[in-house]
Amino acid sequence: FIVKTVKNKLVERKVMKYNRIILLWVGFILILSSVLNAAYFFTARGSVQLGGSFSFKSTGYEDDRYRFNEFYLSPEINFFPIDFLLVGPSFKIDIKKMYADNRSIDENSWFGIGGKIGFAYGREIPVIPYVYGSPQIIIDSNEDDSDPGFGMELNGGIIVPVQKHFSINFGTGFWFQVIDKYLSHQFFCSVGITGLIF
Repeated sequence: FIVKTVKNKLVERKVMKYNRIILLWVGFILILSSVLNAAYFFTARGSVQLGGSFSFKSTGYEDDRYRFNEFYLSPEINFFPIDFLLVGPSFKIDIKKMYADNRSIDENSWFGIGGKIGFAYGREIPVIPYVYGSPQIIIDSNEDDSDPGFGMELNGGIIVPVQKHFSINFGTGFWFQVIDKYLSHQFFCSVGITGLIF
């Protein structure tokens, strides 16, 4: 009787173990199919992605006698006229101000506007790799004058759909600009979120 009871318990444990494995596998398949479905919708014809970045920094020096403030805004809209092809406008603004004893002593405004074209693949894989280029016309202004220029952003990364209308983005890119014959460039990494309208 004791041996039979022990055997029954061992069988029950094995059945419970296999049931858990089956449930985990079914759950994994459902989640993966949901993510793949969302990945397709993110890059399907007629989809519109909304995102962007915003930052504000305020730094004080010498017991706050001097203060440097910076405001940056870059909204993002991507349209998919056909599957996987993204196009859209590109807009950036960066305003920097320097204060001494609560008085503005220096100000610089940077404004860029242009377009964007790229490729994002959203089928058969749970993440969406993307790459795009964005040329921009630039106006760099300070208190004395304004200088026109040209900038170019090359960006790539992955979009990870979390739900049908929401994703997390991981990207890296390179930016260079020419203003008044001076060339400058920067390398950057980014993490962001994107909403989907379709």
